[in-house]
Amino acid sequence: MALDADIKTMLDGLAAAMQPGQPEPTLEQARADYRRQYIEMSRAPDVAVRERTVRIPGSQRGASLQIYTPPRAAALAPGILYLHGGGFVLGASE
Repeated sequence: MALDADIKTMLDGLAAAMQPGQPEPTLEQARADYRRQYIEMSRAPDVAVRERTVRIPGSQRGASLQIYTPPRAAALAPGILYLHGGGFVLGASE
């Protein structure tokens, strides 16, 4: 089975960044590189999706959740709850 072209591009970029003798990037550089690669590899959604952020009451760390709703969703539509176990050190919830 052939490797997906987008995945190969990402892996090639990671391999190039991990060459021996290269200085380790700062966290800010790593975040900027990650965001740039993410944007380069992303595509627009197939449909217009409504997005809203809801702050969780009582959260001491300012936790929130993002709700993405398709354009013609019923008022009581099924949903998917995705819990990210990491701290979004490099990426972001968006």
